[in-house]
Amino acid sequence: MRKIKTTYILLTCLGLLTASLGFSADVDVIAAGLKGTDAENASFSFTPEGYITIMFGATGAFPARTAGTVLADGGVFSGDYTAAGIHKVGFRIRSELQVDGPVVASVVFKSGSGRIWINRNVEVSNQAGLWVANNIEFTRAAGWERDGPGNPDVLWDIDIKDVVNIGIRLAQVGSQAQSYSIGTFVLLDSSGTVVGAAGLMPSRVMDFFATVYGISDINDITDELKDKDSDSDGMSDWLELMAGTDPEDSNSIFVAKIVDYAADGITVSWPCVSDGVYKIMRREGFGSDFGVITLGLEPTLSDIANGKMEHKDSFAPGRGPYMYKIVKQ
Repeated sequence: MRKIKTTYILLTCLGLLTASLGFSADVDVIAAGLKGTDAENASFSFTPEGYITIMFGATGAFPARTAGTVLADGGVFSGDYTAAGIHKVGFRIRSELQVDGPVVASVVFKSGSGRIWINRNVEVSNQAGLWVANNIEFTRAAGWERDGPGNPDVLWDIDIKDVVNIGIRLAQVGSQAQSYSIGTFVLLDSSGTVVGAAGLMPSRVMDFFATVYGISDINDITDELKDKDSDSDGMSDWLELMAGTDPEDSNSIFVAKIVDYAADGITVSWPCVSDGVYKIMRREGFGSDFGVITLGLEPTLSDIANGKMEHKDSFAPGRGPYMYKIVKQ
């Protein structure tokens, strides 16, 4: 049996990602401490955008299998997930290089008992630069497994109430160089709201509060500061930072606009950021609920350069009126 060389990186997390006004978790991350050493064929780094990246170097003619794990522990990431109402873990991941074949990735957590649980239902594209959002539920039916004796259902109920740390594990398969970046990593309740005051904080949030208020600790950002509206555009500084708009520019707002109305459809435009993944929701008139019409939209290089995205919603002539909502996933 081939041995798997494994190395870990410990991410001590700072802040909170919340959602409102139709957008949610962002992807830039910063960490209070980055601990661990590069080992064997795996190494770790922060990209200029703030992502945590695991890199596997190319090997010789024989296939290699090296694994690296990013661990988030402390704060809400440790403890009784059942009592805290934690329903699932949400994160995004992308391959920085084109990969020949499937990517091997999993979510792992260790309990106070020392038992380790693994969920292999992590989706990662082998196409370079494509972010994939994942939401893994904390139920046995969601695919959590472990090796060893004992009734897994009974042990699961025990261990989910005593989580020590949790993370994402990636393995190099084959001999080609591989590199993967991890963005948002947050715990969510059953409604999809971020749980607790910990998570991966968008770097632009801390940059803003450090520059404007001299604050370098997420715990020093009060609700009063979050609710400030520096440019008086009706959207708080906190929400603008989450959306990727400029809290000091009243012309920079997260608002969708209809830019074209034709016989075969409506074209909607909205401001975007390079790390954004968006979905479009629509309802017909005021008497219906919003429904998703498309999701997983990512900006192109042209979109990023222009600072906006567009999408045409094709529909049968004579219907409507339509109302749209853009959600930053």
